[in-house]
Amino acid sequence: MIKKSVLNKNTESMVQYAIYREKRVELEEFITKEIHIWGNYQNIPDCIKKLIDKEFMALGRYGKRINVYTIEERLQTGDL
Repeated sequence: MIKKSVLNKNTESMVQYAIYREKRVELEEFITKEIHIWGNYQNIPDCIKKLIDKEFMALGRYGKRINVYTIEERLQTGDL
């Protein structure tokens, strides 16, 4: 039987990971849209590039805080 605290921890990890993945997909879709509009990444105006960089940094900090690499590893091995 799984202890309640382990179950809650796994549930919390999956919720945090789902948020991370959703934000990552949103950012990737935004970048793809901007590349489509401007032709390539280099042509995107600097103000938009700064926004993209800021969002990547925030996403990276969140991923590090929730330890996204460990979560993904645990998902691949079936431990989560």
